[in-house]
Amino acid sequence: MKPTLRILYLEDNARDVELVRACLQAEDIDFTIVDVEARHDFIEHLSEKTPDVIFSDYTLPAYNGLAALDDALRIAPDIPFIFVSGTIGEENAIESLKRGATDYVLKQNLKRLTPVLHRAIAEKTEQRLRRKAEELIRQKEQRFSAFMSNLPGVAFIKDKDRRYVYLNDAADSYICRNPLSCLGKRDEEILPGEIATQMRKSDEEVLIQKQIVHVVEDITIASPPHRWFTTKFPIIDKYGTANWLGGVGIDITGQGIFSGQSAGSIRAM
Repeated sequence: MKPTLRILYLEDNARDVELVRACLQAEDIDFTIVDVEARHDFIEHLSEKTPDVIFSDYTLPAYNGLAALDDALRIAPDIPFIFVSGTIGEENAIESLKRGATDYVLKQNLKRLTPVLHRAIAEKTEQRLRRKAEELIRQKEQRFSAFMSNLPGVAFIKDKDRRYVYLNDAADSYICRNPLSCLGKRDEEILPGEIATQMRKSDEEVLIQKQIVHVVEDITIASPPHRWFTTKFPIIDKYGTANWLGGVGIDITGQGIFSGQSAGSIRAM
């Protein structure tokens, strides 16, 4: 069962309110209307009662329709605002839409009111869902960034052409040394030739064979040289294609770990 549609109607003519009420009832819409005339009543109901939609006349004795629109956009920007007026005129109607009104309906043509209302509610619902989805994505990105920034090592993602698309702070600092200078580049564009060749070999193994690879890599970017234990893994899309590879590396220099192993000698099945 659909909830009752709550309408806040700014209108000083009781007869026009009843005409709108009759129009909506004829369409079998479950609704309630709160009819107000003055600004303070309009703002009070808008702030405390939270209607689903606002209807407003354009011309009122003590309150202007555009001023009401500005108040509504300031207090409750997500609520659809529809002018229902017999005097708005085309120029004013266009201006009201530019300023943020959802739509307008002429009192002489109230048969448009129901489709305009349904469309306005649907659009605002879609906007709220989209903003909610965007907020969830933003929160996930924040968590991902916080997680990656606090890893005890380097982390990176490359695309299928082995170009860096993401590096955590540690990777950016150690591999790139200049912030964001690695993004969009391959290892051979930023690292010495022997190291780049060494990294390319394990990258291609991950992408082509679609398997996790563990490697011990001796990397000398700056003195002194460092030994890294790195796990590289394919990131596979829904079609089974390895379009990216990820990597996490731990600096094991001087720790005696894998001390008997040569670089690149460890592989995971």
